[in-house]
Amino acid sequence: MKPDKLESFFLPIVVAGASILAVLMSIPVIVAFATNHPKSGNIQPDPYMPIQTNPGLQDVQSKASDVEVQTDIRSLSTQLEAFYAGSAAETYPSQADFYSASWRAQNFPGYDTAAAKAPSGALVGDKGGYTYEPSPSGCTGTTGDVCTSFVLRGQLSDGTDYTKYSLNY
Repeated sequence: MKPDKLESFFLPIVVAGASILAVLMSIPVIVAFATNHPKSGNIQPDPYMPIQTNPGLQDVQSKASDVEVQTDIRSLSTQLEAFYAGSAAETYPSQADFYSASWRAQNFPGYDTAAAKAPSGALVGDKGGYTYEPSPSGCTGTTGDVCTSFVLRGQLSDGTDYTKYSLNY
């Protein structure tokens, strides 16, 4: 082969190899070497090899979780306002009613039940889930004991609450 043909033959191989190497170097890798054989079922990380993680991934997951909380709280708030507007007694539901999945299914038409579940997996009213506080405290949501306003809360990844108030709070 002539030198110019050799160059045109090897150039794509060199370029492809460099591209593959660049891609491999840009992928965040968690490095942990096993000190025992993998088939032993007892794999231990090498204590002398540091584990490398991608801190940016955690930020992205936290932001996604926060967006989910905000979207869920807004969805629940919209359903509560629609319920109030359609209520002959002009009342929001009691806390017990709102925390009941069957009550929400019956009274929130087209409601996405996934909005009642926090990113942690906790349901509305459960520890770590979204909270609903109708006002005045202890109201039953009936004609003689109306709930005139509400506060909805969901915890964000930084520990602060995302809060949504009723329109007539």
